[in-house]
Amino acid sequence: MATPTAKTSSRRKIILWFFFVLFSLLATAEIALSAIGEARIRALEDQQVEGGSAGRILCAGDSFTYGVGDETDGSWPQYLREWLGPGFAVVNVGWPGANSSLVAANLPRWIEKHRPDLVLVMIGMNNRHNSMGVNRALLREDEGTDLLTGENIWGAVDSILWRFALYRLWRWSSVADDFKALMREYDPGPPAAYEYFRRLPATVQEMRDGPATDEPTRQSRERLWAAMKQGDADAAVAELILLFSQVKSRDDFSEEKINWLRWLKENGRPEQLEKVKAVLRANLSPEDYQICAEDPFLLQRSEAAAARVLWFDLEQIRKICEARGVRLAILTYPYPIFETTYYSFANVYRLPLIDNISDAYLSEDLRRHMHLNARGYRRLAENLYREGRKFGLWPSGDAATTPSAKEEP
Repeated sequence: MATPTAKTSSRRKIILWFFFVLFSLLATAEIALSAIGEARIRALEDQQVEGGSAGRILCAGDSFTYGVGDETDGSWPQYLREWLGPGFAVVNVGWPGANSSLVAANLPRWIEKHRPDLVLVMIGMNNRHNSMGVNRALLREDEGTDLLTGENIWGAVDSILWRFALYRLWRWSSVADDFKALMREYDPGPPAAYEYFRRLPATVQEMRDGPATDEPTRQSRERLWAAMKQGDADAAVAELILLFSQVKSRDDFSEEKINWLRWLKENGRPEQLEKVKAVLRANLSPEDYQICAEDPFLLQRSEAAAARVLWFDLEQIRKICEARGVRLAILTYPYPIFETTYYSFANVYRLPLIDNISDAYLSEDLRRHMHLNARGYRRLAENLYREGRKFGLWPSGDAATTPSAKEEP
């Protein structure tokens, strides 16, 4: 019969073995995550690309650059090379899921390996849900509250654990669930609430110019405008309650009304905002209320941090290219996202910016879920080729010799 001492010793061994196995599994997962990322980077570095006598171009980005959605396994860098001709070497280092920080961190290695004359970057889409490699100071909101942890006792512990890939993956996944749910709900297009906010910050004039359905509503909107102009939150609340009492579904909502809520949040007291939101809560279904009154603030919070990260990383990319004597051009996505950041950055540093935003890209025949299909990527490459000539990124050639004939009618 085992003695109490022997039982205690056995339990200790079991506990020690448990923690040893747990630690081993965590260490293995950490090493595996790091190895997978490193293998992906090496694969991008080791590409062999033909040509280059006329110029070498490095295309850096995420799944849009990689070519996700192209049923022919092509990509816009591949189609761009067809437009440029065999004298150009076009290297595609698109990395599905990458955010701007990962691209900036690995750009020096890619430039050293491929020796480009020009770098084209289309980055930032994944900043809204991927913080891998991000400078954590940039994840703070304007008022100083940490986007991930808040001002609490765990902040210091979180900062230490942030160094580990496994923890970063779990931590960001946990706070990104709401954003992922929104993206799933509105896939294949951008979230409706994001569309409301894509032109922020809105001016008072924009708040005022929406259509009025009747004279009382028009007068109420005029009083609301006057109250907001004077900074009178109490008077604004009275008008907002009247105006929002007419909202019966998400179809009655608009960017203008979202901006009214935004103004009240920034200029009124929390209880005033809740009083107005209570009117919407009483009139709308739970789903419509979430979309109209809650989701926009959630997305705005994420969008602000994502834009700060994007600007910071674009600055790093600019410095990397400048230090190595490589020309840099910025590309927008074919969807309206971060366009204000792209335009402002390009204007400040006088960089070429290729605007790919077009309603044509959003049509079903050019799109495959959130990405483009082969025709969509070919259209993007054609736009890039033509706009790039205006900036002198490549020589102006004879359009008749370009592969435009390959484009389907």
